[in-house]
Amino acid sequence: SGNYYTLKDAVDEGNCESTLDNFKAKLNGFEQYLFFTSPEDVTLDELSKYIDVDSFAAYYIINEYLLNRESVTTSFYWYCNGSDDVIHLGPVWDFDTCMGNDIKEDSTATYHAYTHPVFKTLLNCSTFQEYTKQIWNRQNDKVLEIADGCVQWENYLQCDATMNYIRWDVLGKENSKVDVSFASTYETAVSTLKTWLEKRY
Repeated sequence: SGNYYTLKDAVDEGNCESTLDNFKAKLNGFEQYLFFTSPEDVTLDELSKYIDVDSFAAYYIINEYLLNRESVTTSFYWYCNGSDDVIHLGPVWDFDTCMGNDIKEDSTATYHAYTHPVFKTLLNCSTFQEYTKQIWNRQNDKVLEIADGCVQWENYLQCDATMNYIRWDVLGKENSKVDVSFASTYETAVSTLKTWLEKRY
């Protein structure tokens, strides 16, 4: 794929070299299969020899829905539970610039995770695409609950939000990380978020 991977951690720190070699072999096997097999010939059974297909599909769905632009770059974690395990994706995290808060334009119809070579290639394989749709169809009510829960969480987090904005006086000010300003009030931020999530859904 031409991407770089960094070994971040190993349970057996005294055995890092063989852990790295083992992970490289798994990664190379996966990429060799994915990138050098015709999309119509890719099967879930064969993919499952290399990756946890569920975690790849679920990871794609939630990060694409929330438009988490860091999900396929710096916050893109792959792991194996031992030398006999396949590659998993996760956990999902680092949601500070996403859900429309990092761009002035309407981003509710924008795709991002799809642009990563691994996801683009996987989703061009009809078997993985169909499997991802099945997971979406089984779980989309839970995704919708994210938007529906905004009001409930707004009330629950009111005290925390007050303290947050005392500690970080950012309301109505420019965000140094991205080219947009913070909402002028906590309530406006929640309302904007809820609207974005509903349109995105």
